[in-house]
Amino acid sequence: MLEAGEKEVELNPNDAPVLAVMGQALARTYNAKAPDAAKQLDKAELYSKRAIEITPTLTSRRTLLTKRSANAKNDTLVMAHSGLGLVYIRRGKFSDAVPELEQSVKADSHPEPDPVNYYLLGVADSRRRTLKPRQRHSQNARRCRVRCKPLVRAAQRRQETKFYATERSELMKRQVADWRTFCDDQS
Repeated sequence: MLEAGEKEVELNPNDAPVLAVMGQALARTYNAKAPDAAKQLDKAELYSKRAIEITPTLTSRRTLLTKRSANAKNDTLVMAHSGLGLVYIRRGKFSDAVPELEQSVKADSHPEPDPVNYYLLGVADSRRRTLKPRQRHSQNARRCRVRCKPLVRAAQRRQETKFYATERSELMKRQVADWRTFCDDQS
């Protein structure tokens, strides 16, 4: 995928969605032990910054596609900010990563946003040293209550579903065992 993306960027260096995808993909597939690891992060940073720069200037050709165009711009910005935030995390620039990841989370308008961005935001926010520990924890708590509530509810529902499914299967096993015992007693 990365090779195809590189070719596409060479053919059309102003294709914002491709730049955003490449920036995010290069940052997420980064391997510190690879011989060209620094170059990969440099490319990811360059592609993400370029996508962020180009995206607001994109225009739709038809007025009917305005909503679809706005969603595409939004998705492009989400990926670009996420990729740039991850580049900053990989370089240890946590105070630079937090604003990028916050923009990524705010711009994501999908019903189920990318949980990786929330995770990365939490990692970057917990590791930055610009605030005193008490201030940082109180701000995190306020942010988490607002942003994470739907995610926590969804996780709780999934856990309840798993619990009830397990409980039902155990109940069915007991009923089958009781039925077999009853049938054996009747014969």
